[in-house]
Amino acid sequence: MSKKAIGVHGSSALSYTDHITPLCQILDIPLLVTDPWIFELTELYYPKMHLIYESPSNYDLSPHLKDYDAFVTVSHFKKFQGGYLMGDYLVRSEAKSIYSLHGNSDKKRDLFWVEQCLEEDIVLLYGEFFRDFIKEKGVYHRLSHPILCGNYRLEFYKNHKEFFQKKISPHLFKDSNRMSILYAPTWSSPNKKSEWRVDYSSYLSIHSQILNTIPSNFQIYVKTHPFMEQLYPKEMTEIRQCYEKNPQVKFIEDCPLIYPLLEHIDVYLGDYSSIGYDFLYFDRPLLFLNDGHRDLDLCGTKVTPDKIYHALEKEDTKSEIRKKTYSYSFTHIPLSQLKREVEAFL
Repeated sequence: MSKKAIGVHGSSALSYTDHITPLCQILDIPLLVTDPWIFELTELYYPKMHLIYESPSNYDLSPHLKDYDAFVTVSHFKKFQGGYLMGDYLVRSEAKSIYSLHGNSDKKRDLFWVEQCLEEDIVLLYGEFFRDFIKEKGVYHRLSHPILCGNYRLEFYKNHKEFFQKKISPHLFKDSNRMSILYAPTWSSPNKKSEWRVDYSSYLSIHSQILNTIPSNFQIYVKTHPFMEQLYPKEMTEIRQCYEKNPQVKFIEDCPLIYPLLEHIDVYLGDYSSIGYDFLYFDRPLLFLNDGHRDLDLCGTKVTPDKIYHALEKEDTKSEIRKKTYSYSFTHIPLSQLKREVEAFL
C-alpha cells in the first residue's frame, strides 16, 4: 500500500469483531483495539495477527495513529468511533477512511444512516443488494470510491476452516443426532426518545415459549445480539440461569464467530438479525418470528412460537430463492482482488 493503513475497533461492540478482524487480516494490516475484553476475544478466536491494545484515558487515539494515514473500520469513521476522538483526527491529518458494513440487515432502512457513507473515502459493499438499496436512497453515485467486497468473512473462514472449527468446538452440543436450531434474535432498545430505538426483537417476551417446548429430536443454540447484554443485563442473566441445566439449550456467549457455528446449524430462527443473510450460503431453512416486512421474507417462513415445528414438517420449497438471494446479496469477489482494489486506491 502506498499509504500505511491500520484497522480500528474503537468500542466494546462484540458484533463488530467478526467483521473488522477478518478484513484487517485480508488486507494484511494491524488492528488497534480499545477494549480489553474485545482484545482478549480477538486474540483467542482468530489466527495470529498484529494486534494492538490502546485505551487512552482521555479518549484521544491521535498519538497512536500518527504513523498511519489510512484507517479501516466497520462503524462510520468520520462521524464517530465509539467514544474515541477519531473524526477530528481524520480531518486534521487528511487520512483516508475505509468503511465496511458489519452485516446485511433489514433494520431501520427508512432512517438516515446509509447517508453517512458519503463521509467515507472508500465504502465496501457486499453485493448488488446493498448497492441497489443505496441507489434507491440517492447515495451510490455520490460515493467517493465504492468497492464490491463480496462475502469476505465467509471466504476468510473457508481459508482457515480447520482453525475455526477447533475454536467453535467447545461451544457445540455433543449430541449430533438431534436437529440443531440457531435462535439468533436481534436487539431491542428501551430508549423510546431515540429514532434509533430498535424494537424488532421479541426475545424478552417470547423466549420461554420457544425454549420450554423443544421436541426431543431438536436442540437450540441461542445467540442473542451482544447489545442485549448491555441493555438488559439482569433479564439476560436470569434467562440463561433458567436453562443452564437443560441439555437441549446452549447459549453462545462471548464468542464472536458466526460462520464456524453456522456450519453446524440445520435451521435458522430469527427476526431481523443479519445472521439470516449469512445463513443463506448453507441453503437451509429459515424461520422468522416477527410479522414485519423484511427482504428475506421470500427465503423463509414466518412463524409464531407455537408453530415452529409444524412449519418444519412441511416440504422445504425455498432453495432456489435462497440461492438467488445469496448471489444477489454477496457478489463473488476473490480476496486477492479485494486487497488489490483497496491498495490501488490508497
